[in-house]
Amino acid sequence: MQRMMGSKYSLFFAASFGSDCNNGIYTLAMDRSSGEMKTLAVCPVKWVNYLAVSSDSKMLYATRRYYRGEDGEGGVAAFEVSDEHICPAAEISSGGLIPCYLAIDTSGRWLYWTNYMSGSFGQCCIHAGRKMRKVDIFRHTGHGSHFRQREPHPHHVCFAPHESRLYVTDLGANQIVGYPFSPLEGIRTDQISYFAMPDGCGPRHLLFGRFGKKAYVVNEIQCSVSEIECLPEGWRLLQTVEITPEVVRYNSERAGSAAIKQSTDGRHILTTDRGYDAVAHFTLQNGRLLLSEKVSSGGRWPMDLCFDDKSHFVLCANQDSDEICAFHLDNNGRLIDTGRRYPIDSPVCVIPATI
Repeated sequence: MQRMMGSKYSLFFAASFGSDCNNGIYTLAMDRSSGEMKTLAVCPVKWVNYLAVSSDSKMLYATRRYYRGEDGEGGVAAFEVSDEHICPAAEISSGGLIPCYLAIDTSGRWLYWTNYMSGSFGQCCIHAGRKMRKVDIFRHTGHGSHFRQREPHPHHVCFAPHESRLYVTDLGANQIVGYPFSPLEGIRTDQISYFAMPDGCGPRHLLFGRFGKKAYVVNEIQCSVSEIECLPEGWRLLQTVEITPEVVRYNSERAGSAAIKQSTDGRHILTTDRGYDAVAHFTLQNGRLLLSEKVSSGGRWPMDLCFDDKSHFVLCANQDSDEICAFHLDNNGRLIDTGRRYPIDSPVCVIPATI
């Protein structure tokens, strides 16, 4: 698909959340010289939430708020990618309420997702890229100290470098849980690791650093980022950097960090801050995380962002203002709003169309 557009454009998938005719999965092309975006195709899908693309870029997977109708369990859907178009291939129940992030292993055989409100995550064995079989549901236990942490709320799932373990970030239990993984059998429930996060922080999204020696966690409740050293004998918390001042956090019903992403060269880490409608820009100074700047997200309620590996542009999905905004990293490493806006209903996720 990337070859079809040539070297001038970068391609992305964006999830538009809702039940209207305009909602679904958009295939977008961004001009690498200007940041201007245009629509290549739209696949109508109701209540689409988060997206993940297979390592060969032939399949796209999505969680949906509702599997059938507009109530009850969520769904997990598979789509075939053909040029700029995506076509529905299969769908199953997520086995829980409000499914969120997904992860697919490099073999394309194992798919995982979280069920936020059910305190669980799912595993599915995929055959021939599209047949979704052997669904297993794993339930978490535990709670945190904040009123939003009375029960488990798994939110994010991802693989460690080299895919030796699968990690589930649990906002409600205030911890990150690691499961042994192999491409032959999926996860195992023996030798599970538990990493407790700072009290009441509410971890939402886990990111492994470029070389796998560090992990970074954006904490939704505390509006902060934790830097973790990944050692053979276990993880060690190095520091937690606050994004939003405490007085603002506890006086705003809508405060809460969302996504965290890192540039390909490893020099820049960005998070979205929905309380301030901002993007927090971190850099690495002497190997440690430093909050360099905080800029407006260009809209309201920034849910996700995405680096373009082929240029210096960054896309930010602002859900409540119905737009994706284009930013540019200048020669001094500053994040600059280009003024480019792409109108799209309730964007909640944006990812590169190729890996």
